[in-house]
Amino acid sequence: MPKLRIDDRPHGPAHYWKVMRQLGFFTAADVHGRSNGASRGSVIRYVRACAEAGYCESIGERRSQKGRPMPLYKMVETRRLTAPTFHVESDRGRRQQQLWNAAKALKSFTAKELAITASTDSVAVSLAMSCQYCTRLASAGYLWIEQERQPRRYRINPARISGPLAPSFHRNSSVGIDRNLRQPVNLNESERS
Repeated sequence: MPKLRIDDRPHGPAHYWKVMRQLGFFTAADVHGRSNGASRGSVIRYVRACAEAGYCESIGERRSQKGRPMPLYKMVETRRLTAPTFHVESDRGRRQQQLWNAAKALKSFTAKELAITASTDSVAVSLAMSCQYCTRLASAGYLWIEQERQPRRYRINPARISGPLAPSFHRNSSVGIDRNLRQPVNLNESERS
């Protein structure tokens, strides 16, 4: 029997769905443990998306081996053979969207005020992420700096609001993406204007 390569091992939404259906009751860790080559975050996002769409439901908690509480799910839809597909936004993308929405709602803000306003019960936004996102938005011309001294105060540049979706910036990248215009964004744009 030929040895399986990493790419041939079971993973991806079709496999997650198969495991979820087989188990009936599961945590995201259970699904991840039976999925080779999958990131834990990908499995968690897929299970959450299935729960939000009504394919499974959270019925309580179960403790991990380290004693941490994990949501316990029960399959609701068991007849569907093909895996549902979702555009699953990463936690980082979700936080960037929350920061963008909060920035548009506030007239003037510091990174700390923005983090507090953007945080919700389900997704908290850290001060570090808010600082990084504000710095990148300002570098790309989406924010104006009202006050240079610390704590720095920002205001949104209304001319740069191209739609409801947040500009997306990836770690360690000098280019972002305006998701409304579907165009790259230069992080040094404010220096040219």
